[in-house]
Amino acid sequence: MDNSQHDKFIKAYSDIKKLAITLCGNFAVKEIERASEYLGGRLTDEQRQQILKQDPEQILQAAQLMKSTVALRQQIEIAEGVRRNIEKMELMAALSPKGPVS
Repeated sequence: MDNSQHDKFIKAYSDIKKLAITLCGNFAVKEIERASEYLGGRLTDEQRQQILKQDPEQILQAAQLMKSTVALRQQIEIAEGVRRNIEKMELMAALSPKGPVS
């Protein structure tokens, strides 16, 4: 492979990498918006524009942070549901008759 072919290959690789990062960045912005809504907020147009101005790598990092935050919220919701079920079971056990039934 001569230098000209090598340079073309490097440029093509670089272009594909930039496109992939950009596409992932756009997808990540949409996921940040969805996560924000799930967590009870909503991105303003200004916030969305600020995110889009970031480097794609920074957008992906923000999306990963939101993913972790959503996962934590889901774990808390599950734990609260389990706790409520345990309390209901304990209440039912306390209200049920004890001893032999005649």
